[in-house]
Amino acid sequence: MLLVAFLLAVALTYALQVAAVWQVWGAPHTVSDYKEAKEMAWSMFFESRVLWFSVLWLIAFFAMLVGIINRFVVSLAIFLTSGVAFVVAEYEKISLRNEGIVPADISEIGSSAKLAKMIDPQILKVTLISLGAVIIVMFVLLIVARLINKGRLSAMPKAVQNFFQFVGGQFFKREQTRIAVSLVSMAVVVTPFFIPAESYEEFYGVFDRSRQSWSSSADAAYNGPIMTFTSNLKAIIMTEPADYSKKTMIELADKYEKEAAAINESRGNANFDGQTVIYVLSESLTNPKNVPGLKINQDPLTNIEDISAESPASGKMLSSGYGAGTANVEYMTLTGTPLSAFSPAVDTPYVQLTGHVNEMPSILSYFDKSATVHPYNGSLYNRRGAYHQMGMQKFLTTDKETDGQLNHLGTWFQGGNVKDSEAYQDTLDLISKSKDESQFLQLLTMQNHLPYYDGTYTGENAPIKVTKALPGENTNEQVTTYLNGLYNTDLATRSFINALNELDRPVTVVWYGDHWPGIFTFVRASEKKNEIKAHKTQYFIWQNDAAKAANGSQSVDKSVVSPNEFNSMMLQVNNMNVTPFFALQTEVANKLPTAITYRHDAEGNPLFVVDGKEKPLNKLTTHQQKLWHDLELINYDSSIGDNYLSKTSFFKNNK
Repeated sequence: MLLVAFLLAVALTYALQVAAVWQVWGAPHTVSDYKEAKEMAWSMFFESRVLWFSVLWLIAFFAMLVGIINRFVVSLAIFLTSGVAFVVAEYEKISLRNEGIVPADISEIGSSAKLAKMIDPQILKVTLISLGAVIIVMFVLLIVARLINKGRLSAMPKAVQNFFQFVGGQFFKREQTRIAVSLVSMAVVVTPFFIPAESYEEFYGVFDRSRQSWSSSADAAYNGPIMTFTSNLKAIIMTEPADYSKKTMIELADKYEKEAAAINESRGNANFDGQTVIYVLSESLTNPKNVPGLKINQDPLTNIEDISAESPASGKMLSSGYGAGTANVEYMTLTGTPLSAFSPAVDTPYVQLTGHVNEMPSILSYFDKSATVHPYNGSLYNRRGAYHQMGMQKFLTTDKETDGQLNHLGTWFQGGNVKDSEAYQDTLDLISKSKDESQFLQLLTMQNHLPYYDGTYTGENAPIKVTKALPGENTNEQVTTYLNGLYNTDLATRSFINALNELDRPVTVVWYGDHWPGIFTFVRASEKKNEIKAHKTQYFIWQNDAAKAANGSQSVDKSVVSPNEFNSMMLQVNNMNVTPFFALQTEVANKLPTAITYRHDAEGNPLFVVDGKEKPLNKLTTHQQKLWHDLELINYDSSIGDNYLSKTSFFKNNK
């Protein structure tokens, strides 16, 4: 069994490593050529010990399966099935998002049917055929072994009978041996699940680990997907700041209580009573003018550009994702907390933090009623659990767990994503008519989510054309479809804004694209010259005439922002009073450079953008570093600390 386990472990480790290094992002330790990727993956077995950790862990995993199930062929089928699924998932996730598989992704298994639609159809077809073949062979072997045991195939040569009994019958004849193998192998497999990753670092060091804390995909390329996965099993959310104590937090609460009072002296509005604030996350939207090498016949976003020019705040948002990562951007917009304030291991906060942190303070504290509209399955990214902890009252989706019915679900083709015009209409239908009630609405659109099928838009709905051929198979067709999606989003957004402006109810809209689509493979997004650009999307903060009349309108001149800055900017635009918590966020937005939230530096420290270039925390001014430290202290206390601030008025809104 050991020889078989060894060969299987080496084969799967090799396949996973090919998936990790065969990419088009232009990142270090990766190549875009399949042949080179195979050579690179194979050479890693001999150039360092790092992949031998994966081999050891997989040997133990296979031995554990055999020990527990005691059927060789069933264990083999489970090993191969899970292995193939892991390889495909690793390749697809890095291809689409430039992120490796981490434990937080396990929560998405329940949405596997939805996720399967995002996989390349050819890869999905080959995968399903392969898995089907494995299952069929397993059942054939089991049936033949059973028939031999009953003496029905006695005419079969003895050697053949022995083979079938070996693979299909009970593997261990002695129970003591089976128990011993099960316990030893299980100990190896489950240890990373219980020992904090930091405590396990010395063991990883034996295998020459070169930790790439700034990127899970880079870590997978350097150390193997298995080590990247196991090293994140018990990752620490945050390291306790050295000066963290009750005394420090009470002093901090007092400091920002005074800061809030100072800010509120120049603000004339205490609450949003009788008003609605809408946050619109426009899926995968970015301005094609900012995409290097992309030439098109006309601008698809003329209306959005006009709306931006009319708005008190507009510009570029620096996203935490590329190709995906919607929920992470959403988390930052609602909570005002940048991802870079956590450990680099936190890359899916809705999954990793929900239920494990004390609380999730958010902009929702300003409102009596709140709801999110998402014309899709609501089970992805643990949104329901996160919303519950934040205080989001309703989550309207297309699945059976929805908190209300969505009435506008028209698509561009059968089985496609819901049109933005339809999603906007559902949002309009929810706007409150109460003169006393404050309301928060969030819309998460889906129209421009992948896949981008050729022919989705036709006739007058498809005026945008690529005028310079793009490299890559089907790239022209996919990009053209995406661009015409933007064109139709642009029209729908203008209609939505016009409808809001006709209302007597004051309405403020925070509108933004969450990230670039993953189809601009001709742009080396990991290269220094493109990295910041490839994370910039559009945003604007707009008020209807009624909101301007009720609140006034204060311009906020910030051409590049991080998602965590939207709350304080929205409050500033409306001359709205702030709590101590949002006083801190106002200080962060006004006095700190824009935070980079898609990665940390090599030591796991936060980075910022100054004059279009990266700048590490230790190069900021002393005051700016102190401000960031205040943010870290408050984040630590409210997440995994002793929650001292909850006993003060720090987060409370006296509306």
